[in-house]
Amino acid sequence: MSGHVMRLSVIVGLLLVAFEAAAVKEIPRHSYKCQLVSETGSDAYLEIQAHSLEDAKRLAKSASVEDREGLEAPVKAIKECIEAGHSTYFKDSEFQRYTERLAQ
Repeated sequence: MSGHVMRLSVIVGLLLVAFEAAAVKEIPRHSYKCQLVSETGSDAYLEIQAHSLEDAKRLAKSASVEDREGLEAPVKAIKECIEAGHSTYFKDSEFQRYTERLAQ
């Protein structure tokens, strides 16, 4: 094989391997909204795509968020996570109104 054909074969092979690896990872179909407490002590909002509520909480715990005062900080605690849509609302009505204003 010529050097050009060999390089092309290697590139095509690498692309197929990359495509197969990407196809194995399924994109999460659910979206969750979480009310969190940042290390600064302020409430924070985070929307996460995850396979389950448990996955969403696990991902939220390791996140860094911008709190309501605009400061970036790690998550200290999870107050509540709910599935986005499906007519679900946060128990904290003030926080629910805050998230609705964000969407506008």
